[in-house]
Amino acid sequence: MPALVLSQGNNPADVAGRFFTALQTESPSVAASVREGMPVLARAFAAERARGGLVEEAVQVELQALLLRNVDVRVDGCRMAAVQWARCVFPFDDLGR
Repeated sequence: MPALVLSQGNNPADVAGRFFTALQTESPSVAASVREGMPVLARAFAAERARGGLVEEAVQVELQALLLRNVDVRVDGCRMAAVQWARCVFPFDDLGR
């Protein structure tokens, strides 16, 4: 995971939240760029989780809640990004807990 995300005082779920907020609030051209970066960041989260990172239960719960909230957002790309993140970052049996 990029050091920017894991730097001291940064909550990784907050970084993901900023990306999801940008999908909803930025202009269409900026949101398109954010959508392009979402899978890259999701893979970084998945790799960190596979290495044993993101072990703090609170971070995982916060990230799952973020994804569940964004599944219901009716903004282009938000729902799809949330589903892709959930599929990429969490094992199938973790989803919906």
